[in-house]
Formats: sequence, C-alpha cells, structure tokens
Amino acid sequence: MASYGKDVGRPDPVQLAISQLRSVGAFDVALWILNGALQHYTELSLPWFQINFQIGIIYKEMAVDNLVLLDHYQKNIISCFKISSVETKPMIVELVLETLRQCIAILSNDKPSECYQLSKQALALANTYRRYDYIIPFAFLGAQVLASLHDVPSALWLINMAHDILITAGLPRHADIIQLVQVHLSLLNGDRIPDLLTKCDLPSGVPLQYRAVLLLTSGVFSPSSFSCLENDTCSSSVCFLDGSAVCLRWMDNPSITACYAFFRGLEKRKLSLTNDASTFFSLGLDLEGCTPAIRVLLLGQLVQLSLLQPNLVAASQFLVKMKHSLDDRPFLVAFYYQLFSQYCIISGELPVAMEKLTLSESLSKNLHTPMNSFANALLQLLSSSETYRKHDSVDALCPAASLIGSTLFSLSTIWEPVKAAVHCVASVLFCIGGDFANAESTIKRCIDENQIFEGCQAISYMILGDIYLNSGNCASAGKAFLESYRLAMTHNVPQLVYGVTSKIESEFSRIPIQAQEIVMKITGSKSSAQAYLESKIREVTATQEHQSLLQRIR
Repeated sequence: MASYGKDVGRPDPVQLAISQLRSVGAFDVALWILNGALQHYTELSLPWFQINFQIGIIYKEMAVDNLVLLDHYQKNIISCFKISSVETKPMIVELVLETLRQCIAILSNDKPSECYQLSKQALALANTYRRYDYIIPFAFLGAQVLASLHDVPSALWLINMAHDILITAGLPRHADIIQLVQVHLSLLNGDRIPDLLTKCDLPSGVPLQYRAVLLLTSGVFSPSSFSCLENDTCSSSVCFLDGSAVCLRWMDNPSITACYAFFRGLEKRKLSLTNDASTFFSLGLDLEGCTPAIRVLLLGQLVQLSLLQPNLVAASQFLVKMKHSLDDRPFLVAFYYQLFSQYCIISGELPVAMEKLTLSESLSKNLHTPMNSFANALLQLLSSSETYRKHDSVDALCPAASLIGSTLFSLSTIWEPVKAAVHCVASVLFCIGGDFANAESTIKRCIDENQIFEGCQAISYMILGDIYLNSGNCASAGKAFLESYRLAMTHNVPQLVYGVTSKIESEFSRIPIQAQEIVMKITGSKSSAQAYLESKIREVTATQEHQSLLQRIR
C-alpha cells in the first residue's frame, strides 16, 4: 500500500503506478486504486486527506463538471477538516488551504456570492494557522471576482481584512502589495486615496508605474457616481467591454478613468494579452481630460509593447508623443530616458543607449525604485566595449534585446527585485553582445539562488533557453524551455504559463528536432494554453523537413 504521509526516501510503487495511469489517460483505474487505498487508512488522518486531494486532481484532469468536483472537495476535505478540530498537522492544513484555493477558483465562474463567503473563510483559516503566504492569493482572487460583478464595497472589505491580517502578523512588505489593490478599488469606489499612499517615501518594491499614478492622483479625486454602461460598444470616451464579457464601471472624472484604463492595461499585459493591453492604454489616451503626466505613463506602456514585437517605427512614434507630454517630474523623465535607451539597444545604437541611461540613472537615483538599479546594471554592462560589440544587423539584436522590456516588467512586480533583476538584465545583455559564456553563468546565478518570487526561476530558464538558442545549442535550449514551462505550471502563475508557452511556440521553427520530446512531456493536463501548444507542435512534427531531420539524426 502507498506510503502516504511518510517520506521513505525512495519512489513508492503505487504512486508511480498512479502517475503512469494518469499519463496514459487511464483515470478510472487510478481512481479505483485510490478508493481502495482509502479503506486502509484511518478517516481524517493525513493519508486519508492526501488520497482525497489526489482524487480531486484526477477529477479535474477528467474535466468532470465543476459542481461534482466542488462537491467532492467540500464533503471529503473542507467539511471533514472542520469536524477534525484536534488534527492540525501542517501538511493537512496545507492540503485544506490548497483545496480552498481551487474551490474559490471554481466558484468564481458559477457562484460569486459563495465565492465571497469561501474567500472570507479561507482568509480566517490561513490566519489561524499562520499560513500568511496564502493571504494575498485568497484576497486577490476573491476581490477580483467581486469587482468584476460591480460589488466594489465587498471587494474592499475583503482586501481590508487581508491588509489587517498582514499588518498584525508583522508583514508590512506584504501589506504594501495589498495597499496597491486598495488604491485600485478606491478609484472604482470614488474614494480619496489615503494620505499614506500619496507620499514620495513609498516602499522601494512598489513598481515605478504604480508610484507615478499614486503621486499624480493626489488631491484630484472628488466624490462622484458610477456611470455603468450596459452595452458592448467600444468608443473613444468611456465604454469598453473586456475579454471576459464583464461591463466595466467607469468614473465620471476623466483623470480617474484614464488611471483605471492604465491599471486594466497592466493586468492584461501581465497575462500576456498584449492586444487587450494596447487597447486599454490607447483608450486612456483618447479620454478628454487625461492629464499630461498620466499620458506619459500610458504612452510608455505602448512603447514597451512596440519594442517587444519589435516594431521600431511604432515605438519611435510613441516616444515622440511621450517627449511632448513630459513635464519636470524626475521620475517621468527618467522613465522616458530608460525607454529611449531600450529603443536604442534594440536598434543597435549602444552609445546613445548609454547616454540616455546615464540621464535616467541621474534623475532616478533619489527615487529608490527598482528602475534605478536596472539603469545601473545596464550602464555597467554597456560600458564594457570589449564585451559589447555593435551588430551590423538589427535583426540579430531583436530576439535577445526584446526580452529586456518584458523581463524588467515582470521583475518590477516582485518585492525585492534588485538582485534578480540585475542578473537577468546582465545575462540578456551578455547575450546581445555575443558573450554566451558570461550570459549563461550570470543567469545560472539567478537560477541557483533561492528567490522569493516563485516565478523568477521560470523567467530565468526562459532567458537561458534564448541564450542557448542564439549560441546554436538547440538541444540545451529545448531542455531550458521545458524547465521554464514546468516551473510556470508548478507555481501556477498564469502570466508565466502563457508567456513561456508563447515563447516556446515561437521558437519551434528554430528547434524542430525538440518537438517530439516536448509533446511527450507536456501532454496530460488540457488547459487552453497546453491544447494550443500541442496543436502547434503537431503541425511542426508533421512537416517533411522535420521528418528528414529526424532521419539524419538516426
């Protein structure tokens, strides 16, 4: 019988058998084995909870109805834990919290009111057992559902509850992240931003774009009512229907509306929904009354999206508009110069990039933001003329250099980003300069160290794969991309799952030999990202060119 609840130091044959059965789609047999195993363990024991949790995972892989899955989780795990008040083993608490997280996600699609109640229950349970790492995910998920249903006061109540828990627990850095959401919801609720958030001494972990919005909006809010537009037309004023078919509630104040468009664009960008993000940023620019400073932030995002394509013509046009909207605020000017430097790196003008980065570093050195560290790292690396040579072809720069914008954006959201950011930026720039040995060793430092942001290693492996690809080591590139994908799926970070999936898919034309191996390793779960990826892989493996390459290797 399987050794649930124990660490015997070697693979368990029953567990291995279940894993193999799941991998080939024999879910009924796996369920039969697990239900049989339940009979050999005491009810409400750790192994009993573990087996029920694994049964839920298989139900999910079988794509059973959400109500069936929810009923299993609530009857066999959540309600049983309430009864078993004596049993408080950490591993059982972990299983119950993970179950609650999955239940909240299920309810968010079907039963929003129950989702709200379950989110409160989950926060209370996480607080009771001091599992503060669950506080932010529970609060964010519940608040997102409530806000999408126009119940902003309830969403604020949930966020405030999470904030109070984190402050009481002595976790101010975590509470800072919650405060950003409080501001977001306060914009929707027509409230004034708390005085604390309008000061210049915001925590260094707060991304530059958020800092700018918070500072710019100080004192401009006044009580105003919602104007909820119940139609799906997209105009240049205040109406837009987003991808999830939820009608947005816009504020009467155009400055607040522009800020909200900015926040929504950031959310879409984190999910790699670049077209939706661009639409939101453009919508904010079209609003009458959009202040020049908010306009700079919106244009800055459009510059970064253009550089990631890369579309240098569009990026240059947005940069010109951005320059014309600048005022004398140092953090906005520094933001502009840093974007200009990224444009110069991609276009091959490294001396100009150094000049703009120097200006950015000088202006931002007193702001204590991650942007200042990024600028320092870029300057130190670009100043080494022996390492960085100017490419004759712009195309040679684009694949590696375009990662700069996305990497900086991803890493600017973590709480202590400086160390990881420097390694990632350094590695990308080594790759641009053709120094693949230094690029590889630098990014491996980021991989080897324990990072507080769970998606950091996934980003690092994606960069490592790009380094191998540019150096011609296709086999290692495929393995690195696979590891990046695995980590993104393991940590359940949606923006990374989609980002890594898109990255792998875009490189198949360059590494077709790896396609069959990737197919074998990714099959199993049928998420939309995986299904799309698998279909693309099949297209590649079916080509005559791919078959001939395999024949040569054999």
